[in-house]
Amino acid sequence: QAGLGMADREIYLSLGYKEQRTAYRDYAARTLKLAGWSDPEKAADDILALETRIAEVSWSLADSQDRQKMYNPMTVAQLEAEAPGFPWRSYLRGAAIPDGTAIVVGQRSAFAKIAAIFASTPLDTLKAWQAFQTTDQAAQFLSARYFDNRFSFRGTVEAGLKEPPPRWKRGLALVNEALDKAVG
Repeated sequence: QAGLGMADREIYLSLGYKEQRTAYRDYAARTLKLAGWSDPEKAADDILALETRIAEVSWSLADSQDRQKMYNPMTVAQLEAEAPGFPWRSYLRGAAIPDGTAIVVGQRSAFAKIAAIFASTPLDTLKAWQAFQTTDQAAQFLSARYFDNRFSFRGTVEAGLKEPPPRWKRGLALVNEALDKAVG
């Protein structure tokens, strides 16, 4: 399952996380405004509503860590039947996954429900959500105003930090992360 911009589904669903949801929504609006999005306030409301719908059908962290529940091999035909409307064969071919390969679906009961949510979501909302997600992920590589905006939520609200690490430490962390991925 995927699609949530905050760390856990409970942040979207539990009453005790109202401040975090508000801060996230405000962060999305600021991010979209920086990116030049038209009506970033409405788009941020739509993004939070979309992610809340996804959270409602997503598995809990405990269920997602249960290896037996997470192991659900499927054929491509089963995948197409459970989550129609996506070009699975083209996608898998593009990912160089050979025909006949079993596809393991993690959170199987959430999978089709999330696919249906995306299918029923207005295109403008999906575009805003993708623009926000992309800008959020790229913020550490962009100008200081993007980085500072991201840190105000990801660093301060989510991680509880008072100030970001020095730039040289952030750069070193990025290099180490890239090396870890390259070595595998």
